[in-house]
Amino acid sequence: MTKAQTPTAGPKDQVLLIPSRDPQHELAGLGQILSTRGFGAGKRGKPGLSGERFIFDDPTKSTQVELRLLMELGVMRLLVRGEKSAEVVATIGDYLPVMPVAAILKQLSTARSQMEVQLFTTLVLLAFPDAKSAMRSVGQQLLDQDNDDLASAVVQGLLLLESPDAMPFLRAFAASKPESEAGKLAVRAQELLTQNGLAGETPEDLIAKAERALEKTPEKALEWLEEAAAAGVFSPRLPLLKARALRALGRLEEGLAALAEIEPGELEAESLFARGLFCEDLDSAEDAIADYSRVLELEPEHEGAKRGVTRLRLAAQGAAGPSDLAQLDEAVDTYPADPSLRIQRAVARMGLGRFSEALVDLAEAKKWDPDNQAIVVHQAEAELGVGLYAQALHSGVLAHKQAPPALKARAVLLPGRAYLALDEPERANAAFSSVARELPELPAAHLGRGIALELLGQPEKARASYETALKGGSAVALWSQLKPLTYHPLAIWEQLGGAAPFVERPPHKAGVMPIDPLFKRCLGCGASALGRRTSCKVCGGREFLS
Repeated sequence: MTKAQTPTAGPKDQVLLIPSRDPQHELAGLGQILSTRGFGAGKRGKPGLSGERFIFDDPTKSTQVELRLLMELGVMRLLVRGEKSAEVVATIGDYLPVMPVAAILKQLSTARSQMEVQLFTTLVLLAFPDAKSAMRSVGQQLLDQDNDDLASAVVQGLLLLESPDAMPFLRAFAASKPESEAGKLAVRAQELLTQNGLAGETPEDLIAKAERALEKTPEKALEWLEEAAAAGVFSPRLPLLKARALRALGRLEEGLAALAEIEPGELEAESLFARGLFCEDLDSAEDAIADYSRVLELEPEHEGAKRGVTRLRLAAQGAAGPSDLAQLDEAVDTYPADPSLRIQRAVARMGLGRFSEALVDLAEAKKWDPDNQAIVVHQAEAELGVGLYAQALHSGVLAHKQAPPALKARAVLLPGRAYLALDEPERANAAFSSVARELPELPAAHLGRGIALELLGQPEKARASYETALKGGSAVALWSQLKPLTYHPLAIWEQLGGAAPFVERPPHKAGVMPIDPLFKRCLGCGASALGRRTSCKVCGGREFLS
C-alpha cells in the first residue's frame, strides 16, 4: 500500500488490545481471521518505538489493520482504520480475547503495586486510537491526581501511542512540571517522537528546544531560533533567546541588536536584565547598574539583578583590603551560587597573597559556570602564587587559547611566567618571543623575553629586549605587571634601573609541592600524563617533569 492509499485517521478508527503470550502463534491466528474477510497476508512495517509492526490491507485498500507487538506490556495492539473498521473489530472479537477500557480501569482501581498501577495506566491510554481521545476520556483525569508515578505512566502511554497529536499534551505537561521526573520524561518523549519522524516540530517546539539547549549548545540553539523565525512565528521570547545565544557565542553587538527588536513593555524585566549582562560584558558598569536597578523596580525580588548590583558596586570599590574582602565574604554568603562573585573574591584574595583560598573560590565558580573562560586565567595566576608551577603551565597554555578579550594581555604571558618559575629559560624565551611577535605593543612580553635571554647568557639580546620593554612603561610597573619568578640575579636589568628580586629554588622543580608520583607533566604544555608514557597526548612533546 502506498502512502497515498493508506486510510487516514478518523472517527471510525478503533483499537483492540489483546493479551499476548505466544506472539508467533497469535499472529498466525490473526492472519487467518483477517483472511476470512479478504485481507492479504501481513507485511512487516516500520518498527515502532516499542515492538514489531505488521500491516494487513483489504483488497479495496479502504480498510487497514496495524498490529504492534508490545511484548514488554504483554499485549498486541490492533489499530483498525477505514470504512469497515467496525465489522473487522467485531470479527476479531469473536475469536480473540479483548481488553476493553472498562476492564483495564477496573484492574487499575484494584492494583496493589506501583508496577501494576503504571502498567494498567499505560494500557488504558493505548486502548484509544489517538492522544486526543485518550486524554479526553481518561488521561487528564489521571494527571489531575498529581502523582508523579501515575503521570510518568500517562507520558509513557502517550509516547507508545506514536500519534502526532500527542505532542501538544507532552509539551504542556513538560512546561507545567519541568523539574519532576514525569516532566523530564515528557521532554524526552517529544524528542523520541521527533527523531522517529512521528511528529513534526512546530516553531513553538523549536523555540522551547532552543531554550533548553542555550547553556550547553548555544550554536544549535541559535540555529533552531532562526528556523522558528524563518517560519514566520513572532514571539517576544524569540529575540530574547536569540540575544542570549549570541551573548554565549561572544557576538555582543548582534545580541544587543536582537534585544532591540523586543517591543517596549514586552518582557520588560527580562530584556532589561539581559541588556545589563551585555553592558557588563562591554565594561559599561554604570549602564549595567542602571538596567539592574530598573529590573528591581519592576521585580523587587529578582535575584539576578540583586547579585548584579552587589557585584558591580563591590567591583567599583576596587576590593583589595581586608574590609573590602569582608564585604565580598558577605556577598558570597548571600549569593553562594553566583560565579562572578566567587571570581571577584578570588581576585581579591590573590591581591592579599591568599592564593590557596583563591583556588577554592575558582573551583566553586567553575561548578556553577563551567564555560567561563576567565576562570582558567585566574586559576593559572593562583597556581603560580601557591607554587604549583607545572600545573600553572597547563592552565596557562589553556588560558592563552581561551581567554576572553579583556584578559588576553595577561593570559598570553602565563606560559612564559610558568617556564621562568620552572627554571626553563629556553622555553620561557620561546614563549615570550611568540607573544612579542603576536602583540609587539605589549611591553611585559619584551621584559619576559629579556629575562629569559639574560638567564641564557645572551646579554646583548637581553639588553635590547629590556630597552624595548622600557619604552612602554616604568621598570616598577613592568615588573609588577609580569610578576616574574626567578632564582638568579639579573644584573643587566638592574643596570637599566630595574629591581630584580630573586628567590631560593624550591625543592621540587614542579613547585613547592610534588606532583603525583604515578604521573608526570609535559614540559611542552603542562598536561598530565602517566609515568610510563613517552609522548604527551595533548601536544606530542617528549620532555617531561617527573
